[in-house]
Amino acid sequence: KSVGTAVITAKISDGKSSICKVIVKDKIYAKKITLDNTNLKIVQDSNSTIIAKVFPENATQKTLIFSNSDSNVANVSVSPNGTINITGKNVGTAIITIKTTDGSNVSSQIKVEVTRKYSNKYLNVISNGNIYYTHNSISYRITKSRIDLNLFMKILRDNRLWQTYADKCLSYAGGYAYFLAEKTAWDFDNVIAYDLAHYKYGYFKVFNSDNKLTVLQKVYDEIYRGYPPVIQVNGNKKGTSRHYITVVGVRANASRSNLTESDFLVIDGTSLKVLNKDGRRMITGRDTGRKYGYQMQYSPNKPKT
Repeated sequence: KSVGTAVITAKISDGKSSICKVIVKDKIYAKKITLDNTNLKIVQDSNSTIIAKVFPENATQKTLIFSNSDSNVANVSVSPNGTINITGKNVGTAIITIKTTDGSNVSSQIKVEVTRKYSNKYLNVISNGNIYYTHNSISYRITKSRIDLNLFMKILRDNRLWQTYADKCLSYAGGYAYFLAEKTAWDFDNVIAYDLAHYKYGYFKVFNSDNKLTVLQKVYDEIYRGYPPVIQVNGNKKGTSRHYITVVGVRANASRSNLTESDFLVIDGTSLKVLNKDGRRMITGRDTGRKYGYQMQYSPNKPKT
């Protein structure tokens, strides 16, 4: 009831007794909850644990409970020792709030981001080194990627990793190039995927020239170097918008000194296409009224062995 000491004496009829001394101390309330991770990123169907600690260490009651802003995104449980178990369910973001139960109203939050689970049944297959690919009866020299081109296209379709919005085309094209060259998957639903590669990892550099052949020769060289570049093309047949696609091959008998757009094999969406067959030509910025040259983006890194 209150702080203090009480002595409880129990007696029986023959005069024997027993004494119990009870000391009631002040209740020590929790003042904070620490978490060893407050921004958790996991993929669907994967598990992760976060350790929660209640301070001060001599708090009277350390039991914790939680609330989940979206149980469709993640499953959560908290064990008596403060271990928080989180399982990713569906793509999305959930905020997990961890609370004390001693009346102190102390809480802490975890942001959980669940990303798409990629089928990895093909990812253990590294390209067999074949550098020629036949498309519509024409032989192309392709990038000696770390993953087979046919398998990569299957992964795109199996996992629905394709462009859904026009303003994401650079992210998708950059993601394709990165995935093919490095065999490293990332979240293609994330519009900043290209930005992460470009700015955080320094993966892409921009190459511009007012001369189309100069850019096509640079693309040709990158294919032979083993890294698929990204090029800028017109987004429609009228040439009134920009679009980005990934170049994966060049016609095997193409002459470097006399290249045309139709010499190149590209990935656009989930399809392998020949550049310029459907009106996608490299452009010089007439959609913006500025001339910024023909543009390609490539990796300055050395291909992995």
